[in-house]
Amino acid sequence: MRLALQPNWSVLKSSGETYSLARLFSLLVCLDKHGNLKSASESCNISYRCAWDVVRDAETIFGTPIVEMKRGKGTVLTPFGKKLLWGEKKVIARLGPLLESMASELEAELESVRSLSDPVLHMHASHGFAVATLYNHLKAIDFPIELDYRGSVESVRALKMGDCDIAGFHVPMGILEKRVFRQFSGLLDSNTHCLINLARRRLGLIVPKGNPLGFWSIRDIGREGIQFVNRQAGSGTRVIIELMLDAEGIDTSVIRGYDRLEFTHAAIAAYVASGKADVGVGVEPAARQFGLDFIPLLTERYFMACSRESLGAPKVEKILALLRDSKFKSEVNQLPGYEALDSGEVLSIEEAFPAS
Repeated sequence: MRLALQPNWSVLKSSGETYSLARLFSLLVCLDKHGNLKSASESCNISYRCAWDVVRDAETIFGTPIVEMKRGKGTVLTPFGKKLLWGEKKVIARLGPLLESMASELEAELESVRSLSDPVLHMHASHGFAVATLYNHLKAIDFPIELDYRGSVESVRALKMGDCDIAGFHVPMGILEKRVFRQFSGLLDSNTHCLINLARRRLGLIVPKGNPLGFWSIRDIGREGIQFVNRQAGSGTRVIIELMLDAEGIDTSVIRGYDRLEFTHAAIAAYVASGKADVGVGVEPAARQFGLDFIPLLTERYFMACSRESLGAPKVEKILALLRDSKFKSEVNQLPGYEALDSGEVLSIEEAFPAS
């Protein structure tokens, strides 16, 4: 059994009647992709006439056109239609990981009551696109797993306390590696824990298409007049942002928007795409998802920590086999800025961080 939780927009009419926008948003997504209403209706498995009914009903409710016909271009979204679609994307970017975690938690609870499945493997992990890919592969084979997206430090702390079986966290390569890893060194015991390579990924500046304001380094977010959007305190990305700024001698109090927070990479990209911020820091797939540009700053290694005792357990062995599978690696390698070359490699803490 796999649950899916999704946000749903509704309009409350003056009559008290509620009108769901679920069909409209499905249609707008397809229309934005295909560029004409006929193809969009076919993609949504509804008739062309029904598609127009959905659009006209929504236009009546909002009192403004949502689509328009353009010679040689088919049916396109109006500025209002584009803003509606952007709003849906922002909601998904912000709430998607949270709803995925909640669905995973509910699945585990329901299955434990039904007593139809093996004991669930509990994974706490910093959110990322490779982790999401792993989770999707595991659910596709009915693997009993509960995934809880949390910050890197919080995830590793949960492993130390015995609250989860696997913890996902990321550490930058290069000059920041030692300083970032220090926050985990007191939580990971080389005699008790080991690390599993998941992927490498690029972290960088997420900026509008064409990079009109000329962002090239972390120093640029401190320029006068620049609007920034930040990650929440406790997230691994926030720690890295603060260390990079400290290395450049930039006082965070001069950065406009430093206290404006989002909780996922995709939400950062959505905020920049909305025009409410000029720049944010995140991973490349999030930028590409919203048609934005990406300026690389550094490369990170993403690990999954677990106990040495669990390595021989059937569930962990199955995860390792999946990580080493060429199909999984190929899918991760297709994510912009991601590399799965060493996925599934098991390392001691000293092997992964010999200089720490």
